Amino acid sequence: MKQDNSNSRGSGVKSDAKARPTSASKPSSASRGGGPTAAPADPTAGHRYDGGKALHSAHTAATPSGPQASQAGPAQTQMHRQAGELQGAHGAQLASGAARLGVAEESLAAVVLTEQQYLPRAVPALADKMPVRFEPYVFFTQTGRWLVATHRDQAAEYGSFEQARAHNDDAAHRALRMGVGQVSGTEAEVAGFASPQAMHNALQVGPSAQIDALVQLVRGQDDLRTALSAGDWTQTALLRAGPAYGALGYDQTLQVAAQAYRSVKPGGGDDDGEGDKPKKRKKG
Repeated sequence: MKQDNSNSRGSGVKSDAKARPTSASKPSSASRGGGPTAAPADPTAGHRYDGGKALHSAHTAATPSGPQASQAGPAQTQMHRQAGELQGAHGAQLASGAARLGVAEESLAAVVLTEQQYLPRAVPALADKMPVRFEPYVFFTQTGRWLVATHRDQAAEYGSFEQARAHNDDAAHRALRMGVGQVSGTEAEVAGFASPQAMHNALQVGPSAQIDALVQLVRGQDDLRTALSAGDWTQTALLRAGPAYGALGYDQTLQVAAQAYRSVKPGGGDDDGEGDKPKKRKKG
């Protein structure tokens, strides 16, 4: 995700082809492009969750505020429900992909669950379309044209994307995050696709194809695979959300998501910190 530059409840998408964004409206740097960079002076700038405070306030019911959020409460309940749905629908695929990558199933699932928390809300009219998020900064770096996206809902995201396509189709696809794993168009080639457009077409099939794309992306990014293998949520958050990941608690959400998924998968146990080892029966 990139900076909204508008109220999160605003409407429409504005275009200004003549003027460059001011320092108040333009993120200072992209979240990727050669690996993690030093955090900018503004803790809410320079990553794909710019404008994070507004988004965080809109998702407090779904977004844990820290490790303690894994205890009983609305956030825990919703995360566990989503984890159960993900495991039921795609558990076998996640387990297979994780095994190929050499990472824990819950670590791979945590990325999907975490991205789910920060997606603009779905709308009934677009229920059959894959979830996306348009990143204005990525589009700007490629074209010099600034499009302000509201990130209000999926209709607004697709509206921004279509407006961008009218100016530059390739740049628009590269500025789009796609599917349940939110793989960026800029990552299409790393994920094994010939182009962002090819990835966009392939991921329309559904969540299974989108999870496959995430697996391919992790396979192509050694740093990300290493972080997931180690359960290093800070490094994973840095690689997926950029240097200001802390503005939304992305690393903490990853941790809670992994714990939730572990607890709902078969043999996952009660997440008592002892892994999935069988418990010895107490004498008595």
